[in-house]
Formats: sequence, C-alpha cells, structure tokens
Amino acid sequence: MSGGLRWRAPECLTTRPTFASDVYSFAMCIIEAALGEPPFAFLDDDSVRGILEDGGIPDQPEQMSDDVWELVVSMTNQDPAKRITLPHVLERLKELADAEEATQKLGASATYCSGCTSAIVGDSVFCDHCGAKVAAEAADLRTLDCTTSVAALMDIIPTAGAAETERALLLLARKCTDRQERLQMYQCNWLRVLSDVVRTGDSYVAQLYALGCLNWVARYDSDVSSPRLASLQDCIRDVTTPELTSLLNVLLHGNDQEKDDGLVFCAS
Repeated sequence: MSGGLRWRAPECLTTRPTFASDVYSFAMCIIEAALGEPPFAFLDDDSVRGILEDGGIPDQPEQMSDDVWELVVSMTNQDPAKRITLPHVLERLKELADAEEATQKLGASATYCSGCTSAIVGDSVFCDHCGAKVAAEAADLRTLDCTTSVAALMDIIPTAGAAETERALLLLARKCTDRQERLQMYQCNWLRVLSDVVRTGDSYVAQLYALGCLNWVARYDSDVSSPRLASLQDCIRDVTTPELTSLLNVLLHGNDQEKDDGLVFCAS
C-alpha cells in the first residue's frame, strides 16, 4: 500500500499539493473516522489510483449522517477550485457539532413552547421561534416565592440558570421596596453580585432587574456614586424582538401574577 495514496487528492497524482488538496485529504480523514479504517481499505493501489483519476470517492459510510456526507462531497470536488475552503469546513463542522449537542440535550430533557410547540433547548427563557416566555415548570425552576429570604436569593443569583436567575432577581426587586429587606442585602455582597449581573449577564431581563435593585438600594441606603450607576446603565444590552414580544403577550394575555411581574419589569 503506497503511503498516503488513499488520502491523496486526484490532482496530486500529477502535480504538487495545494491548500485545496489538503481539504480533500481532510475529507478522507473524516471518512476514515466514520469507517474506523482507511478509505478504499480493501482495494489495491492500482485500483485506488484508477478511482482517483476518474474522480471517484468512497461510498457514504452507513455511520455518517447526510449532513456530514454533504460536507464531504463539497470537500472532494474533482475541480480543486470548486472545493469548499478550509475555514468554511471548520465553520460547518462546528455547526454540525453544536447541532448534535443540542439534539442530545433535547433528547435527554425536552420541553416545548406552549405557544407554538417548538422545542426549547436548555434553560432558555424565551422561545426562539415565537418569542413566548417558557413556562416556569418547563424551565425546571426551584421553588422561589415571596417567602424566600434575601440571603437565599443572593446565593442563587450568581450560580443559577437564566430562568432561575431572572425569577430570583424579580423577587429581590420586590423586596427592595421594604427598607428592612434592603438592609439585609448589605450582608450578602450585594454590590458585587448585582453589578456582575449587569455587566456580564446574557439576559436583558436579568440585567434590568439587577440594575433596578441597585438603583433602589443606592437611592435610599447607599453611597454608590451616580457615575458608577451610569456606567452600569451603559452595560445593558439591547432588548431583542422575542423579549419585547413576550412582554407584550404577558401584559395583554397573562394571568394577574404574570401581568404584575411584567409591570415590575417595566418599572425596573
């Protein structure tokens, strides 16, 4: 067996390899990974050389998905100039890997939007398809209500998922109207925890609730400077269309508690 022949691009039989040739060879490696053996493993060198000259490639392995095979085909075009480039190969492989991971997560714990029945992956708070807010039970929230202490809420916020963090911050925002509750925040590293949510939070809702809590405490009980609050305000990301759609749906069609929560959000 000649070294490398089974991974070699057809043009390399007569010319020096190029970056496009590397893409072809990479495709053969993908096939090898799926098969668990070299491409054309049971053919002699002359047969392999003839297949390469005719522009042939191995058959699609049974273990390989159609999406991956489509990528392999685009990597092995007989014309090197028409092959997909290596950066695009890597980008597509990442997309396929992310999709597979999402599918695995979905299979392990699938929830569905009550509005449009689209699948919800992970602890997403909003449906990517219609913008509806995910039901609390679908987000697998711990039991958080008005009886949950300030200390417990502050412990949850830095480590919880998106939905639970939003719920904890909503309850904390409600507690900020009570001076005794606000005073408890001083014992819980409140400034760092809430500032971190505003600066680095992925959820617009969580950012807004956290900033609202900071404003409440700073206004009545703290020496936090206005410039510091202003700098945190600049960290709030733009609201997305699904988030606005969800808020509108809540205010128009939600139950009394949901509408009340929506009003707290608007006031934050």
